Amino acid sequence: ARLGSRHGRPQVHMKFLFVSANQGGGGSEELWVRAAGRLRSLGHSVMALTEWKAAARRRVQQLADLGVTHRSVDLTGKRAVVSKVLERLTGQAPWRVRHFRAALQIFKPDLVVGSVKDIKFPLKWWKE
Repeated sequence: ARLGSRHGRPQVHMKFLFVSANQGGGGSEELWVRAAGRLRSLGHSVMALTEWKAAARRRVQQLADLGVTHRSVDLTGKRAVVSKVLERLTGQAPWRVRHFRAALQIFKPDLVVGSVKDIKFPLKWWKE
């Protein structure tokens, strides 16, 4: 977090990472997308990391319109097959886990907000 001032009041700049393992079409996404946009409008850095499929284009556009950086961990088609084969052959962590960890290391969020309806993003991923 970084301190600054705005209109004579102290302001803290923070980094927020929103993580969603849902498909992008439900009510929780609407709420956190709005929250992410509001935080961005207040000058904070905001990134969204999702598993949204191509059908969630409206949500992706909504994030872009709000100035929120979006990264997808959705792998489909040949990329998904190749990734799974390499994971099994090399013993690497799954693509989603590697992408999540990279986002944490690069973006260095002050707060991570998770939106999951099942345990696709296990708690053990959050330990690092």
